[in-house]
Amino acid sequence: MAEPIAHSPDIAPRPLEPISRRSSEKRLPPHLQGASVTPIGQRMAATERPSWTRALTVGSCPALVAIAFIGCAPGPQTTESADNQIPAQAPVPTETDRAESASQSPEPTSETPQSDYSQASELVTQGRYQDALVLLEQAVKEEPENEEIHYGLGYCLSRLNRSKEALTHYRRAIEIFPEHAEAHNNLGNLIMRQGQQPQAQVHLMKAIELAPELASAHNNLGTSLSREAKFAQAIPHYLQAVRLDPQYVEAHCNLANTYLRQGRTQEAVREFNTALGIRPGFKPALKGLQRVRSQQGAQPLP
Repeated sequence: MAEPIAHSPDIAPRPLEPISRRSSEKRLPPHLQGASVTPIGQRMAATERPSWTRALTVGSCPALVAIAFIGCAPGPQTTESADNQIPAQAPVPTETDRAESASQSPEPTSETPQSDYSQASELVTQGRYQDALVLLEQAVKEEPENEEIHYGLGYCLSRLNRSKEALTHYRRAIEIFPEHAEAHNNLGNLIMRQGQQPQAQVHLMKAIELAPELASAHNNLGTSLSREAKFAQAIPHYLQAVRLDPQYVEAHCNLANTYLRQGRTQEAVREFNTALGIRPGFKPALKGLQRVRSQQGAQPLP
C-alpha cells in the first residue's frame, strides 16, 4: 500500500518591511487581522507575527513565491519546498520564465540589510537561490538578530539541497522569534525527510499551535504520523488540511491513501475522485484508484 504522497512545500519568506518599523511593532496573523497591533514590549499572545513573515496567503504586499511542491509523493504529503504547500499559492515559474527573468534582472548588489533582503526576495521569485543566498549572507552579517533573514537563508539553502545549513538557520530564526510558525513548519519538514519523526512532529505541532490556519502544517503532521503507521492520529490532520483548503489536492490524496491503509475503501475512492476533480489526470490519485479496482478484481484504469 502506498505511503503518503509527500509533505507540502516549504513556505517561502516574505519581503521585509522597513527595518525601522521592525523595532516598534508586530502584526497579527491573517486569521486575527483587524485587531489592534500591540507594541513588541507589550506582546502577550504567541500568535503575533512580524507582518513581513506571513506566508503567501496574505496579499497586502508582494510576497516570495513558495517554490515548493505540495504535491503527492509516495504516502502522505508534507509542506517543505519540494514537499509542501499553502492555499492560494502563486504558480511555480517555468524554466523559460526563470531564464527570461534572469536575462532581464541586474546582478545582485549589496547596499543595506533591507535592500539586500528586498533584492533576495526578487531573486527567489525567479528561482535564483544561489544569487539570493549571496545577498542574504551579507544581510545577516549586518543584522545577525533578524529572524526573517535567517528564515530566508534556511529557505534558500533548503532549495539548494544544503539541508544541514538550512536546519541551522531555521533553528536560529526560532531562537530569535519562538513564535515563527512557518520556521517551525519548514524545520519540521526537513527533519521529517531525515526520518526523525518524533522530532519533526514537535515542530509541526508547534506550527499548528501558533498558526492553526496553516493547512500545510496539518498535512505535514499527518504525513509524519502516517510514516509511523499512526493512521488514526493522521486522519484528523488531513481532514483539517482539506477543511482549511478544499483545493489541497495532495492532502485529499494523502487522506485517501490513509483510508486505504485502514481498509476504508469507499472513503478512499471518494477522496481520490475529489483529488481528480481538482486536478484532472493527477497521477497519484489515478494510481490509487487503480489499486482499489485491482484489489476488487476489476480491470485497472487505463
